[in-house]
Amino acid sequence: METVSVDAEQAASAKFGTGDKALDEELFKLSTAITQIKGDIMRKSSDVRSEADWVGQVKTITTKFRQKVEKVKTHIDIKKQSLKDLLKKKRQMENLLLQTRLEAKLSEAKEDLSSLTTALGTVAMKKDNFAKNQAQVQATVDAINAQIATLKGGAAAAPAALPAK
Repeated sequence: METVSVDAEQAASAKFGTGDKALDEELFKLSTAITQIKGDIMRKSSDVRSEADWVGQVKTITTKFRQKVEKVKTHIDIKKQSLKDLLKKKRQMENLLLQTRLEAKLSEAKEDLSSLTTALGTVAMKKDNFAKNQAQVQATVDAINAQIATLKGGAAAAPAALPAK
């Protein structure tokens, strides 16, 4: 410790050279303090500049980020509209497909209706023919029954009629 203070005294005497050790030492301490303060000022000034630069860089980054966010939002809106257009086209295609299927079913149903109408016409004609045949058969049966009755009654009437002669 002694050597440090002796060195400081020698440096103070050599630098200031007032001849008064106490004054030289005081001036040396003040000079050293000023040098330290200058160093602190330089470091603080450098820190302030560095932080100001950092703030500027952060502002630039955040500005670019905001711009990017806006661009992405705009792009999202464009994508949404494109998606809506695609969904609209999909619905149109589905409706067209459904319409085509329904038209095919309608055509098939019309063919079935035509077949049923033809079959009903045939059934009605057969019914009429059957009714005519039934009437003819009934007339034939009635005629046969009448002839049988005549023959039964005529054979019994003929012998009775014979004695009347």
